[in-house]
Amino acid sequence: MAGKKTKFQIWGKIIEKESGSGVPNITVKAYDKDIRYDDSLGESVTDKNGRFVINYSEKDFRDLYVFDRKPDLYLTIFDWLGTRIKSTKNKIRYNAKPREGFYIKLPKTVVSRIPQPKKKDAEKPKAKKKMKLKSTSPKKTKLKLKGIPLKEIPGVGPSREKKLRKAGISDAKAFSKASEKKLKDILGNLDIKKMKKDCDKVIKKSK
Repeated sequence: MAGKKTKFQIWGKIIEKESGSGVPNITVKAYDKDIRYDDSLGESVTDKNGRFVINYSEKDFRDLYVFDRKPDLYLTIFDWLGTRIKSTKNKIRYNAKPREGFYIKLPKTVVSRIPQPKKKDAEKPKAKKKMKLKSTSPKKTKLKLKGIPLKEIPGVGPSREKKLRKAGISDAKAFSKASEKKLKDILGNLDIKKMKKDCDKVIKKSK
């Protein structure tokens, strides 16, 4: 029993406040609030009923600090095009339990403005993507990795992103390849090793 690992899960539902109906195709990203920068715990897309589930492990929020035994949770939600809709960062759940549920209510005025993929977009993209992949050279994959924004790396906010771009580091792949010395010169006294590790996780998830 002593060696049994705790399973961590965030589950919930995004609903329209007035009707109680679930809102589909919403991307939900979970974070652990930390002193220096926040850890990404994973993401999920709501189903047709607005439900979502994010599973994560202890190593996702205990990389460095032994005393960080419980995560301090908050969520950020986006529409399917990547536009931010809402964040619960102002209501962080400190010392969260292994299983935490979130019910997020969005006003009808907000839900009505959220774009939803058309049926054609939902049905056909997979077939189109397969055709493209068959005729695409390895360079296409490189372009995909180069397109990962710096802001996706935990700990890289707008000001740090600006500094990195000035130094010629424009995306996650360039950040991953940059030396620790160069990154320290740009960003100052931060835990560059952990940032590079988180960056590699972001790149791996995008594949």
